[in-house]
Amino acid sequence: MIKKLKKVSIRFILLFKKVNLIWISLMVFAVLACIFSNNILSYLGDNVKSKKFKEYALEIHDYKLVMDMFDKRITYGIAILLIIILVLSVISRFIKEKKEEIHILAQTTFKESQFELNENREIIIDINLNVKSEVPNIDDLNFKEKMNALVCRQDSEVNSFKNKINNKYDYGYMGISHTPFILRFGSELGDGIKLIPLHKKRNDKFYSILNKKKEFPELKIIKKISNIDSRELIISIATTNEIKDYQLYEFDIENKNLIMFECEVLGFDVIESEIQLNNYIEIILVNIRNIIKNNNIKKTHLVISSSIAFTLALGQRLTNSYDREIIIYNYGYIPAKDNKSKDIYYPWGINLFKAGIDCVIKKT
Repeated sequence: MIKKLKKVSIRFILLFKKVNLIWISLMVFAVLACIFSNNILSYLGDNVKSKKFKEYALEIHDYKLVMDMFDKRITYGIAILLIIILVLSVISRFIKEKKEEIHILAQTTFKESQFELNENREIIIDINLNVKSEVPNIDDLNFKEKMNALVCRQDSEVNSFKNKINNKYDYGYMGISHTPFILRFGSELGDGIKLIPLHKKRNDKFYSILNKKKEFPELKIIKKISNIDSRELIISIATTNEIKDYQLYEFDIENKNLIMFECEVLGFDVIESEIQLNNYIEIILVNIRNIIKNNNIKKTHLVISSSIAFTLALGQRLTNSYDREIIIYNYGYIPAKDNKSKDIYYPWGINLFKAGIDCVIKKT
């Protein structure tokens, strides 16, 4: 209780840091001059040589003229109030403001990112998993083995982090990584861990916390195919870039179950609200779980073109209890080698619920 009271008191005093000390000091002198002396301002104006001081004396004189209009009792009250404000303003200059901490899980597999936050908070990096230089090229003969090793490493870091979590701090995720790594990261964290949703706008150098706006573009189902003879489901989710039908041909969509979600407004920064993010996830989960249940789906193929905050949050909500086997794919166009082969848009992926040692799949 005492600790909480102290914290509130400090926050209150820090509000006075914005008060202009010169202005409040002049006001105090003006009121005191009204109470104790009517001649001191005239004396100072006539005898001091400093031009700046004379300007201040004239300002005080103007304030005094206003104060003279009030009853003495009111003047005393104003004097006490102004002195309190002056004292608190001075004290606030000596208090070192302690920023609230936000603990960050930083990850880089694709592109470097500056871990800066557009908030008055101190960033503490708990995990900094930068493996960008270790991600193999898709043509690497040992691609699967190397990627499996990276997934195992990520899983280990996430589990280590989970054991250190407490209720004292806020937590968030920063970084630019391949979609399968982000979704896996979220899945390993689980929905029991509340993360502050952070987003870095395309041209910004810093991250921002998603707002709470209730008005946002609608997420729609733009295509749905039901095939009761198939036990596989293809899911596409697009809020950033459009995912076209032909990009999914490699999944044999005509002979499987398919559902395509798309935001009515596409863009890198279209998801700005935490309420919006949760709304989209709820729409997606309700629809895909109905298909899984009704069509007895055993395997799901998932492609996503969306923000990191959305992908991570979706991963936290996915579970093998409801969602069965899920393979999340990474976009990377590979043209057909000859007339007999097809263009490939999603050459590799991660089996979300499979052990890290054998979770990576590769099509080429």
